[in-house]
Amino acid sequence: MKISNAFLAASLSRAQGSVPINCSSGGNVCGVSSEDVLVEEYIEGREIYVALLGNGEPEVLPLIELDFGDRETRLVTWEDKQHMAVAAPQTICPARIDSKLATALRDISVATFRACQCRDYARVDLRID
Repeated sequence: MKISNAFLAASLSRAQGSVPINCSSGGNVCGVSSEDVLVEEYIEGREIYVALLGNGEPEVLPLIELDFGDRETRLVTWEDKQHMAVAAPQTICPARIDSKLATALRDISVATFRACQCRDYARVDLRID
C-alpha cells in the first residue's frame, strides 16, 4: 500500500471519513487492499532510523535522521521510497541528537529487535515529538 497525503488525517473522525476502512471484514481498506491495515497516530516531529546487524547482541549502526526541510508532508511516502519525489527528505548521518537521546533510541531499538525475534538485519523507525 502506498503511504501518501491521502491517508494522513488530522483526527480520528477525519480518518474514518476519508479512508474507507471495513472493520467488519478484518480491518482492510476497501477497494485498496485485501490485507489488514495498521492505523497509527501521526506524530509530528523528527524521524530517526536505527539499523541493527547480527544475532545475539546486535550491532547498532550509526543513527540516521531524516530532514524533511520545508515539505508539507513530514513523513516518508511511497514516492520517496521509489525516488520519485520532487523534494525527497535528506539523510543526516550520524543523526544530530544528544548522547542521552541516542542511547535511549539504541536501547529501544535493541529491545524491539529482540521482542520481534529478528535475525541478521533490522531497521527500527522512530518518531520523536
